[in-house]
Amino acid sequence: MQILSEMDPFLFIPRICADPALWVEWKKCCSKIDDSGFLTSEQVMPALEDFLKVNEEEYSCFDDMDGNYSADEVIRELSSFTENGLWDEILHRAAAAEIEENSAL
Repeated sequence: MQILSEMDPFLFIPRICADPALWVEWKKCCSKIDDSGFLTSEQVMPALEDFLKVNEEEYSCFDDMDGNYSADEVIRELSSFTENGLWDEILHRAAAAEIEENSAL
């Protein structure tokens, strides 16, 4: 959660993330899956898995208030979202929010 929140492009006014280096790594992982600039819902999880593993190699593990979690543990937890349909719901809400934001401009 901490890694993804640091990537939030809506955190600052010029729409940059709190940690631009993480955003660069995310884009690299996405381009390994699909270089068109757009991932399908099926491609997001493999890109996220790659991203988490790259960051785990760089930073050893992910710290949390309750302890340390490996990339595999985070991936297993995220996979449960896919299995129960929450992943598609999250993607749908994100797409709807982006459409709403674009129409407001």
